[in-house]
Amino acid sequence: MARTSRDDLSFGGWAMQALKAGKMAGIHPPGLDEALKKAVKCLKTRSYDKKAGFVYVPGSHGGGLGGVGCLCLQLLGQAKDSTVANALEVMRDWTPTFEKKHMSGGSCSQYYSYYAA
Repeated sequence: MARTSRDDLSFGGWAMQALKAGKMAGIHPPGLDEALKKAVKCLKTRSYDKKAGFVYVPGSHGGGLGGVGCLCLQLLGQAKDSTVANALEVMRDWTPTFEKKHMSGGSCSQYYSYYAA
């Protein structure tokens, strides 16, 4: 398998959901539980910003992927974590829109709406 240099929550969110789906389907390859723990750590440290909630790339301050971060932490057993509560609070006043007001870097606002729903 080819390695990728992608380091964004969009890409990571899909990977985390796939790991959880595999576990729920009874697939338990060696290292799965460790990978899930690392995913939680990554969400809480690299993909989180207190003002923006969950961010697209580490170190950015643009929101828009709050729904991705919240969903993944909820799937990974961290629904009551303070980062989830904060990200949901950040998202509270967001409304679905075709404008890019919740996104950074020219991202698609429909992607935000998909996860936020």
